[in-house]
Amino acid sequence: MIILHFNFRCISKDNERTIRQDGRYYLSKKYRAFEEHIRWECKSQYKGKILEGDLEVYLKVYFKDKRHSDATNLW
Repeated sequence: MIILHFNFRCISKDNERTIRQDGRYYLSKKYRAFEEHIRWECKSQYKGKILEGDLEVYLKVYFKDKRHSDATNLW
């Protein structure tokens, strides 16, 4: 079993997409920085080989208060 801890607030990808003038979507700098932060956290916590094949993931999420509760983005 591999356990990773992320002690920061997650942001929704849907809220950070913007439509360009040509009608295509792009992600904000804020979200790209967030993805990079998650990537760095994963690499610093997990030093094993890259996992392949079917994987099962269990999430245990804690919210500090009700103002930042957004469980719909976890599914």
